[in-house]
Amino acid sequence: MPKGSAAARKTCAGLLRGEAITITGGRETTETEFGFSVSKVTLVSRLQALLHSGDLRIPRALPDAAVLTRELQEFRVKYTDAGNATFNAREGEHDDLVLALAIAVFGLSETDAARSADLLFLNKRLFGV
Repeated sequence: MPKGSAAARKTCAGLLRGEAITITGGRETTETEFGFSVSKVTLVSRLQALLHSGDLRIPRALPDAAVLTRELQEFRVKYTDAGNATFNAREGEHDDLVLALAIAVFGLSETDAARSADLLFLNKRLFGV
């Protein structure tokens, strides 16, 4: 079974190791030869939904939890003159951990097998939450 095939992807709860994520400014998510092309709005909205619902929490004991929390607080949506939403950290701030977390959430949610229960299990397994 080829590494990037849909059948291979359905055998695990999330992205396969080594699959690429290309973040785009569009609205579509497409499967590519090496992984996925996914819009930043998709990544951010999935992360926001989990944080707002309480299904994803950031344990204080997590290394860099304070940095991640600060990055989330500094993350902003701006609208272009054409009315398109753009998501970035405030000027002079960073959003590396926010995007890394958003990619991880996307990876866990991209298969039929991945549900919020998987995210809760991951939180418990990795962070004791």
